[in-house]
Amino acid sequence: MKAQAAEKKSPSQEKIFAKVKIGDRFVPAFGLGTLPIGVLYNKGGRPSRESAVQLIVEALNLGLRFIDTSDVYCANSNDMHYSEEVIRDALLAWDGDISDVCVATKGGMARFGDGDTSNSWREVMPFTPTKLRACVQASKKALGGTQPIALWQFHHANAYAADDKEFHDLMKAASELIAGGEVGAIGLCNCGVAHIKVASKYFKVATVQNEFNLWERKCWIGKVSGAKSNQGGVIPYCVENGITFMPYGALGGNAARNGRRDLVQDFPGVVHIAKAKGVSPHALVLAWMRAKFPNILHIVGLRELARLEGIREAHGISLTPTEVETIAAMKKPPAARKP
Repeated sequence: MKAQAAEKKSPSQEKIFAKVKIGDRFVPAFGLGTLPIGVLYNKGGRPSRESAVQLIVEALNLGLRFIDTSDVYCANSNDMHYSEEVIRDALLAWDGDISDVCVATKGGMARFGDGDTSNSWREVMPFTPTKLRACVQASKKALGGTQPIALWQFHHANAYAADDKEFHDLMKAASELIAGGEVGAIGLCNCGVAHIKVASKYFKVATVQNEFNLWERKCWIGKVSGAKSNQGGVIPYCVENGITFMPYGALGGNAARNGRRDLVQDFPGVVHIAKAKGVSPHALVLAWMRAKFPNILHIVGLRELARLEGIREAHGISLTPTEVETIAAMKKPPAARKP
């Protein structure tokens, strides 16, 4: 029934985006990030559960087929798996073919306090192989429990040095989840090149998810080192090794949502190019990242339906090589906001 309904979609609802690889499948290169629908600390709070379900349904109707979430995209420790459950409800409400949708979740983090600040996060320590397996099972149950998790990501690799025995043990345990059919593919978040190299001894690293934007570029141009918090050179390494890179905070992240970063004020050169093309500066930045690094999968965090059209706009922007390098060379002005 769902597959038949999907065949009746209008042209505006077709999959319109270039694709990137996640494990053994390909997905459109723009996806939906669900942190804003789960946490409370963003300006304006989070949307109602009903609104969040509708947002995901509209994103699927627009052609998005990748949804990024986490077990800790929630209000606080008493609300774990909230966003995963919202996604489950949205997939049940959608009249399309859910087998075409790739849902990615994460584990290894915890929430504490009342959840009303962006600092209410911490790594689960120690995060043992037993805890890792239990974490995956809980996420699988929250997402519906009937299918393997398409992509599971270790939320904070930089809690460990890559050569720590504990990190090796966790990567070995993660590989067993693939072998056992619990997950389809595995990725790393907040990691360095050294972490990727170690994980690659146990499984094919499908994705890396680190911060990358015009304010924070260490994943692109930073120097590579073995320090556990170092993320230098991760994007070039992912390009060379066929790993899909998902930048979080592509438009400035929580610092932009709460007014500490402002693309228009901090990067007037972007505004100038955007005006000449008749597009929004935010869509231009997303298009620039994809033009610079075709292995990028954008996960655009949304809290309102009106912003979904910005994803479509970004996909339709063409940039010349000169424009790509002009944006790449832009520097933050001295007055640019700090995170």
